[in-house]
Amino acid sequence: MAAARADGKVSRAGSELQIKLLNGKTATFLDDTTAGLKFFLPRYAGYLKPSHSHAIHILQYEGSGVYIVLDDSTGDSTIVVGKPIPSPDGTRFVLMSMAGAGGGYDASVIEIWRVIDRKPELEFSYATEGSSWEASDPVWHDSVTIDFDKNVFLSFEKPYKKTPARLALVGATWVISDR
Repeated sequence: MAAARADGKVSRAGSELQIKLLNGKTATFLDDTTAGLKFFLPRYAGYLKPSHSHAIHILQYEGSGVYIVLDDSTGDSTIVVGKPIPSPDGTRFVLMSMAGAGGGYDASVIEIWRVIDRKPELEFSYATEGSSWEASDPVWHDSVTIDFDKNVFLSFEKPYKKTPARLALVGATWVISDR
């Protein structure tokens, strides 16, 4: 469990998820099991040490939910549509989200966020919604190169066809290529 590895900074008391911040305050997230748009179940997803942030997975009524990236000192937060994976140097994080062949409740995107003065700013976004593939399983090769899988839906009876791909910063542009 991610909360157990958070050095006592994260706890759950009934319907409250509490995170102790370095400024002495506590960020509190409350469960809301009201059916529909209000549904909100916060689950601690881990500490992003290079980015000095906590990740909280918000389960929603439909779809796989969103994540909150919470600064460990100030409590400032940013909502993102997939699990943030920090770069080795902590200057960026990547996320990939698949809408899948089901209800389409989730975004189908690749996003790279640059952390500037401890605040995430969207640096790159690519919507795979109109493509024949969706992205998953990002792994940082170095601080400007990400390996990932391109997933092609074949049928409900077969798993996705996976093809290795790469996203790299070339000059000032992020470029997607096959590996």
